[in-house]
Amino acid sequence: MFLARALVQRAPLVVLDESLAALDPGTPQIAIARIERRAEAALVIAHP
Repeated sequence: MFLARALVQRAPLVVLDESLAALDPGTPQIAIARIERRAEAALVIAHP
């Protein structure tokens, strides 16, 4: 829900901490493309 709200409101900064890990295969690429178009800056935290 947070991700959707951030994209609709055109948040200046979006911080994602493992938020894409639970998505279906292929969906993270779509989400990242939309974040790149809508947010001014994004910080993506991924744990190995």
